[in-house]
Amino acid sequence: MALFSISIFSETTLRGDIGGLTLSEQGNPYVIEEDIIIPQGKRTTIGPGCVLLFKSFTGCKVDGALVAEGTAEKPVVFTAVNNSKYNPSSQQLPNPFDWNGILIGAQAERAEFINIVLEYSVYGIKSQSKVASIKNGIFSQNGQYHFTVEDKIQYVQDKIPFTYAGSAAAATPIEPTKPSKSLGKAQASRSAKPGMVAKDRKVVRIALLSSGIALTGLGVGLTANYIHEKQILDDMGSNPAKYADQLREDPDLWNTQTAKKRNAGVFAVLTDVAAGLCFIGFSLTYVF
Repeated sequence: MALFSISIFSETTLRGDIGGLTLSEQGNPYVIEEDIIIPQGKRTTIGPGCVLLFKSFTGCKVDGALVAEGTAEKPVVFTAVNNSKYNPSSQQLPNPFDWNGILIGAQAERAEFINIVLEYSVYGIKSQSKVASIKNGIFSQNGQYHFTVEDKIQYVQDKIPFTYAGSAAAATPIEPTKPSKSLGKAQASRSAKPGMVAKDRKVVRIALLSSGIALTGLGVGLTANYIHEKQILDDMGSNPAKYADQLREDPDLWNTQTAKKRNAGVFAVLTDVAAGLCFIGFSLTYVF
């Protein structure tokens, strides 16, 4: 049984079984308070201009049939409740991983997405069968990936219209739609040279994160070495008698120890800077 209500802010709240419903933009925005489900044998239609705002840890599970059909002027929007563009009362900025995404079950009967926007989720659309079809889907800021079919990640670029023909494209997914004339030159260049764009952004993120963690560990070790060398130098300065014999044998000992301390400090700083750049690059992969 579908549970929904109209609040004093003219928003429609949804949870549980929404099979059999037809959503229109007159009910905007639709706030998803708990997971919504379309059971087998039921169909849900989402019309042009509908905006679905998902709260944390919520998503949509499709075991029956879902048709989300927007238009170029009025797409169907699946986004986080923190998105102030659609929720002016939000006190937080939207981020990847804000909500789960849309899961299409292995026995789902139909899942059709036409002129949609899907953003700030964990996994975008995850289809466990080949029934999912997408036409002019815009994906952005999804944490893990935008679209998978039977655990295979499909090549989808941020904010570039994407089309996938469902069962008819089971062997090979359709290439992302070419940018229209209205797209900027930078976007056209990105689409024209997919080999120069990170095909698997997840790999880049993992590489940057791993490098940042490894360099942080190395920096800790180098910092500890710097502190050790500095302590020896400070001890030589405050207690010269202790090192009198060593200084007689090696008159250049003081300069050698000073160089060791300086080099240890320089390498520690450079390593920390490199680690910081890796973490900055990791963060930027969620923006660009």
